[in-house]
Amino acid sequence: YSCGDELQTIINAGFSIKPYTIDCELNSKIDEIINLISDKTVAILVTHFFGLPHKNIDAILKTCRSNNIYLIEDCAHCCGGSFKGKPLGLLGDISVFSLRKTQNIPHGGALVVNNKNIVQIPKMIPPGNDVVSMDLFLFMGYRNGLILPGSPLNNILKKTTNLENREGARHDKCGGYFLEISNLAKIIIKNSGESNQHNQHVRRDNFRYYLRFFNSIKNKSIRPLINKIGLESAPLFFPLIIDDSKKIWQDLIENNIIITQPFWDHKHNLIDFSKFPEASTLKSKVIIFPTSHKIPRDFLISFLSVLNNN
Repeated sequence: YSCGDELQTIINAGFSIKPYTIDCELNSKIDEIINLISDKTVAILVTHFFGLPHKNIDAILKTCRSNNIYLIEDCAHCCGGSFKGKPLGLLGDISVFSLRKTQNIPHGGALVVNNKNIVQIPKMIPPGNDVVSMDLFLFMGYRNGLILPGSPLNNILKKTTNLENREGARHDKCGGYFLEISNLAKIIIKNSGESNQHNQHVRRDNFRYYLRFFNSIKNKSIRPLINKIGLESAPLFFPLIIDDSKKIWQDLIENNIIITQPFWDHKHNLIDFSKFPEASTLKSKVIIFPTSHKIPRDFLISFLSVLNNN
């Protein structure tokens, strides 16, 4: 169960992948993972779903150490948070962050190398004006409601991106995965550090706000995917399980209710999802709400009204 972007980078680097099961409660199966390890295995990739620690991270970390293989943390949803007092992203050998999801910046990510034995770091390419301007346009468009979440962006991206390869990197004509974060984004991040800790508290409080609301609803067709978070958590989204997330989202758009969107509904062509039915189910049933702010109760009730009409 993943967005798929991380899989493409692995293939592009010349490696092959062996998917492992993620069930409908976001659990991995450590016995299955151990059985997938061979003498050719170099790393295990774990995702901290929605910014919360991967449920089997402790066992997977021990497995990596005992088999002398790298642990890569996908921290794309992490905006803080820790596991046993250690920040997410510092548990394994390598971690990757999608900073644009957690900071008020138009683009940008981070590669963190914790293992001092890894000395070959890729050389990055500064983004050109076309890339920076395009990402800034998209950023402002989303923030001001000019572009709806999930809207097709082909006409906007065609100048810098090979649109025939949906599985590839955005701006692949201009550097793709090797694009460095822009100076604009660096300046914004540098001046936002003091607010990050406060934002983590806000995200926890807002997650619990959604949890209380949806747990109070007597509707068997919906349920929170995650029912409990700890003090070390800093969730990026609140995930809700519903029937047919894409159809519900389209109905919400038709009713001018722009508060949510389907999550990771795209199925990467590298994965045979018939072998992973639980991940396939999650792909079609998860819808998310932001924890950066609270969706007002009246809008949540409107969401339920659309849901009940299906």
